[in-house]
Amino acid sequence: MIRRWLNKFGLNAARVTVDTNVLVSGTLARKGFPARIIDAAIAGRIRFVVSPTLIEEYLDVIQRPHITKRYPEIGDRVGAVSFYLDTNAVLVTDARIERVVVNDPDDDFLIACAIEGNA
Repeated sequence: MIRRWLNKFGLNAARVTVDTNVLVSGTLARKGFPARIIDAAIAGRIRFVVSPTLIEEYLDVIQRPHITKRYPEIGDRVGAVSFYLDTNAVLVTDARIERVVVNDPDDDFLIACAIEGNA
């Protein structure tokens, strides 16, 4: 009974940190691996570990005029993803770590997020 309740709310699910491009791609396209990852999180099969920086970056990108103009029908999907991030994702602080991603140090915050959230 307890295991079923934990699974229903995603509390027993594997923790995953995804890059912003996975969130954006999975929001824009209803098919493909990024969409399947988002659907798995919303369904509680996995649980996203996110930081304020990751959420801010996602919302910034997904609300850019060239995206909202090209994909006017994604409003519901953006709402569902945003609701999930606000209510069911594991939110960690924006911890800092030493440089890890040599070619793209701006992505170091994702590694820090995953480490802090035990993803």
